[in-house]
Amino acid sequence: DNTYRARFSHLEGKHIYSAACNPVRLDKLAIDAVDTRMEIDLRTGYCFTRLLTDSFRNVIKPNIANDDNSNGNSAKGKKKNDKMISYGNCQFPTLGFVVDRFRRIKYFKEEEFWGIDLNLKKDRKKFPFIWERNRLYDRLQIVCIYQNCINEQSDHVVVKHVSTNPTSRYAPLPLTTVELQKDCSRYFKFSAKDTLQVAENMYTKGLISYPRTETDSFPRSMDFKHFISMQTASSEWGEYSSSLLDESNHKFRVPRRGKHDDEAHPPIHPVGYADNLTGKEKTVYEYVVRRFLASCSLDATGSMTSIKVQWSTETFHSTGLVVLERNYLDVFKWDHWDSSKKGLPSVAVGEHIQISDATISSGKTAAPQPLTETELISLMDVNGIGTDATIADHIDKILTREYIIKQKLGSGKSSKEVFHPTILGYGLADGFGKLGFNNISLTKPFMRKDMENDLADICQGSKPKDRVLKETLEVYRDAYTITDEKVSTLVNAYKSALNHSRS
Repeated sequence: DNTYRARFSHLEGKHIYSAACNPVRLDKLAIDAVDTRMEIDLRTGYCFTRLLTDSFRNVIKPNIANDDNSNGNSAKGKKKNDKMISYGNCQFPTLGFVVDRFRRIKYFKEEEFWGIDLNLKKDRKKFPFIWERNRLYDRLQIVCIYQNCINEQSDHVVVKHVSTNPTSRYAPLPLTTVELQKDCSRYFKFSAKDTLQVAENMYTKGLISYPRTETDSFPRSMDFKHFISMQTASSEWGEYSSSLLDESNHKFRVPRRGKHDDEAHPPIHPVGYADNLTGKEKTVYEYVVRRFLASCSLDATGSMTSIKVQWSTETFHSTGLVVLERNYLDVFKWDHWDSSKKGLPSVAVGEHIQISDATISSGKTAAPQPLTETELISLMDVNGIGTDATIADHIDKILTREYIIKQKLGSGKSSKEVFHPTILGYGLADGFGKLGFNNISLTKPFMRKDMENDLADICQGSKPKDRVLKETLEVYRDAYTITDEKVSTLVNAYKSALNHSRS
């Protein structure tokens, strides 16, 4: 009750001084929630890790030790099985996401489908229209529909609907840790761990605010123009920053408010100016600055025209976009929203338009792609696996443990890095799925998500710490007992995966 802390989110002088002058009490309920998470993770991690490591010790091929012993004699060439098979309440659901996607690809069966491609002709130009049904999986049915359209209305369609409405593309919300990691993976191919490390380095240099935050709403007292003015010196975005400060053009607006607030730190934003950064620091800093400026900007606006036409019994449509005001798009260069290149014909409802050509097209369904890091982060975030501060560590951990590997898919600018499970990772996930737990799974996100909900209840005072500990540990104790009794099932699942890969 007599302990206080200074709460600050960046290292700007005024902010630190204000935090020191206005300390806040410690939150006992939040401390209880953190203690609960730590105790559950430590107990389960220690017990399951020891069980798995001991069980797989004589199954997995040992490494060759190259270190020297304490007497200075070489131990080179001796076999040493130091492989740790670690378990974590967030590690295994993260592995589960990768394995689930791998299984969907592995057992995918393609299906053939058919559709109708329609091109209309007006003013000596061709305009493609999209079939409302999109596709059908019955070839006979598509042939009958197509033949009926040809017989009843062979050379023209009738315009049924024309509309032109204003549309917008929203400026981005204030930046959270998860969004920073996802975008740096998507745009720059940075790992989540590298992104967070770079961001933390810039925080300690006083360039950006604290980079571990779930909040996507700025405090209402935020002095946005103070931070924008720091960026006017830039040769790349300085002119845009100045335009936001110019009250005569009305380009500035208070950023939109998201739905998340961790009540600890504001969204990530620049708090200092730098023009001498290099490498990843320069890239991440530029992203943070441009994202902040974009969030302080107006939405992009445009006009969307939609046309629907009727060809006998079938409806087709086409849309066209004209971008009127780019606004935030002028500074946030990674977001693209462009006017339609071909446009649409000028038509009126009831008008007949000549058909240029109409054909039956075919294709085959495609298997899903392996998970990218951006997709994996999204799945973890939505399912409550890890926090904004730990998601990167969980991904890095299962890479280090060799449960998954990262591989390059494609080439050139379109290339991307994706995750695949290793034989060990697949075997562990498959084995745990065969253990027959009572309505739980150690490789699915549900148990962890339930625990995080319980921790939130502790923070709100609706559940006591001791009750959550007792109930949660009982569930894991039962799971451990079953795993210990059926550990041969886990080992056999790994052996099966190993043999299958060899064959």
